[in-house]
Amino acid sequence: MPDPNTSSAGDPTPPPLPVTTGHGVMGQYRLREAAVVVASGDLDADTTPALGRALAEAASAASVLVLDARHVTFADSSFLTVLARAHQAGDFRVVGLPPSVLTILQITGLDMVLRRYDTVAAAVGTG
Repeated sequence: MPDPNTSSAGDPTPPPLPVTTGHGVMGQYRLREAAVVVASGDLDADTTPALGRALAEAASAASVLVLDARHVTFADSSFLTVLARAHQAGDFRVVGLPPSVLTILQITGLDMVLRRYDTVAAAVGTG
C-alpha cells in the first residue's frame, strides 16, 4: 500500500504551505534536520529580497538549508546573488532548477559549487 505521506514523485508530503504570491516565496517547512524554502514565479530584483530573507531565517534555524526551485519560472542575476549567499552560509542544497536557470548557473560557474538535486527527498536524504 502506498505511503500517504509521500507524493507520486517520491517526496515526503510537506505540511501545507502558507502561500505568498508575487514575492518569490511560496512557503517554508521542516523535513528532518532541513529547513525547506519553496520559491516560485519570477525571481528578479523585486522578488529576490523576500527570498533572501526567507533563506537567511531558515538557515539560522536548521543545520541544512534546501531551496525547492521547481516552481521558478524566471530568474535574473539577483537570484544568482541569493544562491551564492545561501551557499556561503552553510549546508545549502538546491532542488529542481528549471533548464533556463541551470543554463545561467553553467555560464557563471555556480553549477560547479551548488549541491543540486532532483527532489527534496534526495536533498534531505530521505529518498
